[in-house]
Amino acid sequence: MQDNNKFLIFADTRTGSSCLHSLFSKCNCKSVSEPFHPNVISYFYGKSTYQALYKKEPDFEPEPKKWTDAGRILNEDSETIKYIYNKVYEMFGGMKHIWGHLYRQDNLFLLDESIDRGYKVVFLYRRNAFLKCLSHMISEQTKVWRIEEIKNSKQIGEIDTKRLDSLTQRYIKEKQEYEDYLKGKPHHFIAYEDFLQQDNLNDGIKSIYECLDFCGIKKSKLLERNITKMVDKKYKMNPKERLRSIKNFNEVQELGQKKYNQKI
Repeated sequence: MQDNNKFLIFADTRTGSSCLHSLFSKCNCKSVSEPFHPNVISYFYGKSTYQALYKKEPDFEPEPKKWTDAGRILNEDSETIKYIYNKVYEMFGGMKHIWGHLYRQDNLFLLDESIDRGYKVVFLYRRNAFLKCLSHMISEQTKVWRIEEIKNSKQIGEIDTKRLDSLTQRYIKEKQEYEDYLKGKPHHFIAYEDFLQQDNLNDGIKSIYECLDFCGIKKSKLLERNITKMVDKKYKMNPKERLRSIKNFNEVQELGQKKYNQKI
């Protein structure tokens, strides 16, 4: 394990964070995904990790729509957040964190503390904020968050365009606030569109390798065997054909085109 390679992938939902973290994991990095989401820890890391991170049963909102609109999933005080963070630091070399799981002040603590402790901060974002938030709402509705689960996905119903507009505006604002906060501090920017949705696969692979180099992580043979498949345009949860199945597709597309200059 490359225990000395400490990194923090700092992102929001539907930005390719699971894909990027999976690519890092294929380089033998000992890391954890979404330590401030109790359900993720319970499901993917098991009882021992869950009990190590949470000294008591955590207070959190399991319903995605509710925690999205509230701006956080974990309803705990800052001391509890710091405890979880310190346990992650003890147990793992790196982590992927979704900023929507915590309030802003706790996210700023994570960024500052990670930089002070020598973590390489990777700021992952999505240029197309509108499609990012649409994808998030589809996952809320269908309860499918990973491409491996897509076969069991329910049909997409109507999308609340007023809420979609609100979430898009919030993401644009939050992304800019965190970007401004990191100015002058060591970090690496990478966009979803840099390594996914590329017409030229080599450009996407180059972007991933640059990110690994920034973090000081050595490429592995396992990564090289899997990277082409994982950054291929086919490795995509919501292709155009699926988006067009939205019940009120025309209404959604009109919002995207008129307000955000984005065609679905």
